[in-house]
Amino acid sequence: MGGVLAACGNDDQSADGGGAKKAVAKGKWPDLSGVTLTMATYGGETGKAADKALGQPFAKLTGCTVRQDGPIDSAKLQAQVESNNVSWDIVHVDGFRSLAPVQTKLYEPIDKSIVDLSNLNPDFAVSDNTAPFFAYSQVFAYNKSLSPPPSGWADFFDTEKYPGKRTAYNAAYAPNTGLFEAALLADGVAVGELFPMDLDRAFKKLDTIKSDYANFDTYAQAIEQLTSGEVKLSIVPNGIAYQSASAGGDVAVAWDQNIRASESIGVTKNGKNVEAAMWFLKYILSPEAQAKFAELTSYDPVTLDAKPKLSAEAQSFSSATEEHLAVAVQDDWEYYAANYEEMISRWVEWASG
Repeated sequence: MGGVLAACGNDDQSADGGGAKKAVAKGKWPDLSGVTLTMATYGGETGKAADKALGQPFAKLTGCTVRQDGPIDSAKLQAQVESNNVSWDIVHVDGFRSLAPVQTKLYEPIDKSIVDLSNLNPDFAVSDNTAPFFAYSQVFAYNKSLSPPPSGWADFFDTEKYPGKRTAYNAAYAPNTGLFEAALLADGVAVGELFPMDLDRAFKKLDTIKSDYANFDTYAQAIEQLTSGEVKLSIVPNGIAYQSASAGGDVAVAWDQNIRASESIGVTKNGKNVEAAMWFLKYILSPEAQAKFAELTSYDPVTLDAKPKLSAEAQSFSSATEEHLAVAVQDDWEYYAANYEEMISRWVEWASG
């Protein structure tokens, strides 16, 4: 990497950037005045939280400018890298995609002389090129008007007990919606036998709700549906359930067998500001940044020392509480990385049939 950085408040600065790296050992950050970094996320409230909890504080520490962009588009990112015309410096990526070989080629190897990975939760995926960003669970969110309250995935598939439309994210875009796991768990598959997934059995169970099922294509749509009460049963990330409740929705979560996973983040290959982006990645994984992001989203930190101060409502939607962790099911991103193309293909065939 080029040595373009100078350390704030450190007299031992060298032309090769050594001074900037020595600054970290003293708890200081490099001077990135004049540098602009663009962070790409999926947008919405998560993007706003990334700006407030991550981008703005890092800019104050280093003097750089941090812009937000999105939503993420894998084809667009690949085109940027292959054309050597990169406009996204650091990118939020699906956790399972971060382990897929075709995706890892789009990110720079993590510079461990800058980024400390030693304090990350070992439950979540780290590759040579990406780190976990935040943790979450796919949960069964429902409208509190339902009686009796749903208690688990079997209720999501019970159209007699709970008539009406039920929804999940469109698996044609990404199969990690929680729907396949929910189908198998509802059909009686033991947690320890969930992976590798029996897709034939999953689709057979999905057939039982086909006439009562609908995709949502964006999380903004999911929030609107849950908030308005248009949809009373939905599989969403816990942070989306929290946003729906915060927007006035009468929303609760059935936590039994919540499906726990993580998102990832990486520095884009062939970017113009790779070293500066590595410093930003370091900040994103810091306990203070992870805690602030969790406070704004109710998503969970991946850094072990992060101690978010959650409101009572945010706490009730956090998948990191002792109570919710006790009934969680850990997703298998290595399985998804190896099989997601087949899963998408089979989903498109099922959904259009």
